[in-house]
Amino acid sequence: MNGPTEDIRAMIARDAADWFLVNREDTITEDARERFARWLKASPLHVEEYLAIAAVAKDLHAATSDMALDPEALSDVHEKESQNIVDLHGRVPVLSINGSDARAARSRRRTTMFAGLTAAMLAVVIGISAIALRISPATYRTAHGEQSTWPLSDGSVLQLNSDSVVTVRFSSKERLLDVVRGQAHFRVAHEPKRRFRVVSGLTEVVAVGTDFDVYRMATSTVVTVTEGRVAVFAGSAPSPTATAAIPADALRVNAGEQVRIDDSLAPTAPSAADLRQATAWMRRQIIFDHKPLAEVADEFNRYSSATIRIDDERLRALQVSGVFDAYDTNSFAIFLQRLDGVAVSVTPTQIHVRSQSNAEQAQR
Repeated sequence: MNGPTEDIRAMIARDAADWFLVNREDTITEDARERFARWLKASPLHVEEYLAIAAVAKDLHAATSDMALDPEALSDVHEKESQNIVDLHGRVPVLSINGSDARAARSRRRTTMFAGLTAAMLAVVIGISAIALRISPATYRTAHGEQSTWPLSDGSVLQLNSDSVVTVRFSSKERLLDVVRGQAHFRVAHEPKRRFRVVSGLTEVVAVGTDFDVYRMATSTVVTVTEGRVAVFAGSAPSPTATAAIPADALRVNAGEQVRIDDSLAPTAPSAADLRQATAWMRRQIIFDHKPLAEVADEFNRYSSATIRIDDERLRALQVSGVFDAYDTNSFAIFLQRLDGVAVSVTPTQIHVRSQSNAEQAQR
């Protein structure tokens, strides 16, 4: 049987070119990745034409960048998988070199060669799928009132506060994490040649072997360093270099320091941080020292199913101090009831804080 016609091969080549362009896009979806894997597995010719397109473009890395494919790793997978291919040709007994036996032997050899080629190409397909599945972007999230911790593949540890989302993408050049929403603490495993970069809105943080906290708010980001040091950028960090060293002109934030970056302003100099207060959430606590009651209420609302509501502007500005369990809003309500001039009403869904005089007038 002759090979595929030119029309069929041209059609496969067009499909391969289309997939090449899709894989170069930054917004490739999980559904597209799955369809691409199915297309590759459908035929060795699909793999052959796709790799040919990449070779013509002289950009195999770009062809598979969104799937984080490393050609060297792909080659290693292919080599290891090829070791498991059975050499059927060596097991075919040739009884005669004449007549029908010779034709049968040639036929068996062709079948064996095709089986070996198919197995080899399938190994490449399996390698592509396995590598893409292993190092494609991963998303970690917590629901309202939930906290969780995950060990990452490089030995780093990610801890998320309530209602937070972080995506993780590791490549051969850097470890990239995006704080989509909420608050995250990073305990970074030291890697001299692969930097650890965190994106939070318009802010980027580069760290080398350190522990730090990133809190993404509506229009700003707060970075607190508990160990080591980080480089903070109001905008994109420089491209990774041969080492993961912090750029000399970066805003450096050292252990025990904190910086707040507004999305529309240049970052200010870091200041001393109260680490016990800044990391209280990791111990399921809320610590406040002469903070406005409105700010404290907002912090409790990150964890509780019962929303704290304060209507009186004077009460919202009232300075309070204390240490509380982040999930114990009942104790906080009792604390508020003991304040002079404060009335509190509690329902399963709301804690309503008012001034005593307003509460009495409402009862008349």
